[in-house]
Amino acid sequence: MLNDSFDEGDSLSQWLGLLKRFNSGRPLSLTMKDKIEKYFDYRWMNDKNQAVSTEEDHKLIEQLPSKVQTEIYSHFLFSIFLKNFRKFFEFPK
Repeated sequence: MLNDSFDEGDSLSQWLGLLKRFNSGRPLSLTMKDKIEKYFDYRWMNDKNQAVSTEEDHKLIEQLPSKVQTEIYSHFLFSIFLKNFRKFFEFPK
């Protein structure tokens, strides 16, 4: 778990090396490599689905009472999303 971001960073480095191989041995420009790395850094820092990305994660959450599950999803993982799109989840009286 603690090594997940390291493992993903290592996988990204391997993927960039593979791109070099398929680019006739020429590496990507530093600008393009920097953009790709910034994108994945942002994605890894802000991907709320990482908390429930494996089957083991789902099994752990399923053991919790449904009220606690709802709290985790609505008030922790997706609270900003729900706040921004609240009007789409509310029904008029």
